[in-house]
Amino acid sequence: MKKVFCFLFLLSVFLFPTFSQINLISPIKGTWANKQMLVIQVAENEEYLYSLDGTDPEEFGFAYDGPVLLDTTGDIKLRIKKLGNSKEEKIVEFSVKTDDGFNKSYEQFISMFLDTGHVNYTAGSVLSIPSSLQFSLGLPPDSFIDGQDISLSNNSVLTRTIPCTIWDIQTDKKWRFVINTYPKSAGIFSRRDIPFEVNDWETLNFVNQNYIYKIDSGMWSLPTEPVRIDRSISHIVYWQSINYNQGNPIEFFVLPPKPQINTQIQENGAVTYSINGDNSYLLGILNKNSVDYQELFREISIDTFYGDSFSGQLDIGIYADSVYQGKITEEYKINKRPPSRPIIYSSSGDFYSRNKVHIEIESDADCDLFYAISEPFFIQNLSEDYENTSEIFKDVQLSSYKRADSSFVDFYLEPKNEGAVYYKVCAYSQDEKNKGQISEYGVIIDQYNYYFDSNSTAEEAIGTKSKPYKSFAQCLQAINSSNFSSFRIKGELKIPAGNSEILSSCLFSNDGNATITFEKDSNLIVKNSSLFINDCVIQVQEKNGVLIKAEKSILDLNDCQISTYFQKNGTFIDAFNSSVNMNNCLVALKSSNYANVISGISSKINIKDSTIGCSGDTAVILSLNDCKTQIANNSFKVSASMGRIAELFSCEGDFSTNELKGELKSVKKSQAIYKDYESKINLEENNVTGF
Repeated sequence: MKKVFCFLFLLSVFLFPTFSQINLISPIKGTWANKQMLVIQVAENEEYLYSLDGTDPEEFGFAYDGPVLLDTTGDIKLRIKKLGNSKEEKIVEFSVKTDDGFNKSYEQFISMFLDTGHVNYTAGSVLSIPSSLQFSLGLPPDSFIDGQDISLSNNSVLTRTIPCTIWDIQTDKKWRFVINTYPKSAGIFSRRDIPFEVNDWETLNFVNQNYIYKIDSGMWSLPTEPVRIDRSISHIVYWQSINYNQGNPIEFFVLPPKPQINTQIQENGAVTYSINGDNSYLLGILNKNSVDYQELFREISIDTFYGDSFSGQLDIGIYADSVYQGKITEEYKINKRPPSRPIIYSSSGDFYSRNKVHIEIESDADCDLFYAISEPFFIQNLSEDYENTSEIFKDVQLSSYKRADSSFVDFYLEPKNEGAVYYKVCAYSQDEKNKGQISEYGVIIDQYNYYFDSNSTAEEAIGTKSKPYKSFAQCLQAINSSNFSSFRIKGELKIPAGNSEILSSCLFSNDGNATITFEKDSNLIVKNSSLFINDCVIQVQEKNGVLIKAEKSILDLNDCQISTYFQKNGTFIDAFNSSVNMNNCLVALKSSNYANVISGISSKINIKDSTIGCSGDTAVILSLNDCKTQIANNSFKVSASMGRIAELFSCEGDFSTNELKGELKSVKKSQAIYKDYESKINLEENNVTGF
């Protein structure tokens, strides 16, 4: 096997850079999900030994006689020693943790090389690398490309061994194997038997002394020394038996002029060699002994896969009418390896940013860098969670690509006052022949959506999903520094003692067991703004006075569960010149003396589909003055010595289809709804019991 393998590399294929005197193609350092091949680029007469546990190969090792599967897993310390006068040694430490891609879309592809470490490929066929994977050809540094169909030209003739690294970005697993390439079909094997040899085109060596010879119109002779001729013109070489007899056959061979090699670069990057003009010529590739050519071709091609680059020197043997004439040496270079993806650096460590984002893009130094930026995409639904892969961003259009002045460019992505915005940034590199893969970056610059998590351990709490706030003080600062903010609450949000003033509009919504707890002597004051609370638990213990004050503001509660306990006197909401909306809420309010759910002056009070209970010595659910009401489809209950569902002064609006219940200890029953003569309240279909 060693001699065959040497032949593969004596085809002037210098794909791999020299790491040391030991040119190791496989394996390399890393953690691999399949068994690895041992492949060494071997020159003539070189001998190697190797071990797999780090021991001295000369003492406890194996002889390397060609590519071999290292049929082992776990942590491996490969030690290779080159024998000879100047011994060289190489150590590679790597790990094998096999993964067959079970239940993955690429499982069948992985099975091709999982247990063998190699794939055999024939020129002209297609090797399909699944698009869910990335691949890189050759030795490091890797340049990964999206999985795709790769192939070689039909008439590519070189037999090569190409390393291939496969990467599943989602699981961060990597596989590495070698691709053995072979020509599609054999060439011509015929040879013509003549009594002389052509050496170096211009020298004829007459090897059969049983014949006499003449060249063109010269004299017959028996040459004992090589004869030089001018190969810029055609010649005829004659011969006949040295034993002259009348009628002896005279044979001849026409030596055509030395041809020119025609080199063409194909559209796919392959290099094709052919002979200009003379159809008698055929081409061959020099074999391992450098003295003979095997298969002959009308034309030959040198090709490689997309993603690979290699160069070398090719010795092409020339045959005329199946007789060797000499060789022509051609230099070739095929570069189908695209530049590396540009690296996009961002000042934001998260998909969400609060401030403008500084972008830096860097590409390979010897490549042109192109980049494009989308227009700001405004996000309408601020309550959704987004990721860079969210469907909403797929159709965001980029501007035209710009060519950077160098391999580095930087710029800023700015927030917009109109709301949260998404930006997409893309970049690619391009060399003389190849366009690289596109790098993509996306970010939301959002000065409106925030996250709170009572169990947050983030050292730098900035209110993003990965670095959420962990105190109400942090939330309040963000609220009052913007026009509008939305908070996703997870866990318990504690309102500290004292007055907490909300001066800008905000939304609190449930992101997981959201509970808003008012600590002792705490209250919220909403001024000239809006407070929306959705799907949260609100609880109060041991407090007196007003819980939430709304001054020229909007207070909107939806799907909330509210449990309040006041030591003596308490009001849940006190509204002045404001709008209070309560929908589908469950409220239980209790006080030892006076209990009131909503007190309002010059406000709009809208309550729908809610269940509200209020208990105390004196209990009133609604105490309104100069208010407009829309109260419908609710269940109200007061438990008190004295109590009412509502006290309405100078109010107008509707109060209909409600269940009004009273559990009153007073002998003198009161009205469920009291309205003065100034009030214009439409009372319809209310079911009243206990009053």
